[in-house]
Amino acid sequence: MQLLKRILTAVILIPIVLLLVLRAPVAVVALVTALVALLAVQELLKISEAYKVRPFLWPTYIFVGLFFLFLAVNLGHDTPLLSTSVFAGTAAFVATIATFVFLVIGMRRADLSTGFPAAMTSAFSFAYVALPLGCLVQIREQASGAFLLLYLLLLVWAGDIFAYFVGRSLGRHLMSPRISPKKTWKELRLR
Repeated sequence: MQLLKRILTAVILIPIVLLLVLRAPVAVVALVTALVALLAVQELLKISEAYKVRPFLWPTYIFVGLFFLFLAVNLGHDTPLLSTSVFAGTAAFVATIATFVFLVIGMRRADLSTGFPAAMTSAFSFAYVALPLGCLVQIREQASGAFLLLYLLLLVWAGDIFAYFVGRSLGRHLMSPRISPKKTWKELRLR
């Protein structure tokens, strides 16, 4: 049943992703990627709430949204908005600024013992989710970006498929039963 569900999901989503990667303008790719980033950030913030951390929801969403808005703005130029080196520097700068922005917001809380974990969670969610997805937009913005991004997606999909079938056939030890109950890993022994 689960295999059928995965196949059905792939049959529906792969053509949409291929159309988006190969044909959509960069601004549309940035918008869709921003939506995915915001959903992933929301999920990460919900996980942190389960561990009694009260993250900064709206400031985090706004910060992530502004980052992708910056990536989407190309002002009608045919060349990428940012070169790869400028993007890397900008991403590092924005990640650093994110830490300070969320710490300032955290210091406004009456109880600092809740402000610092919230700031850490918000800054981490930006660095862990938004920055890597922003790199996808930057790759797509390059001259051969659609094909580079397609290649990257094919590698990830192939690795996921391989891991799924190898894990099902050879996996005996549960990796993390509370988070992913059926995920296993094959214990390697060096001889």
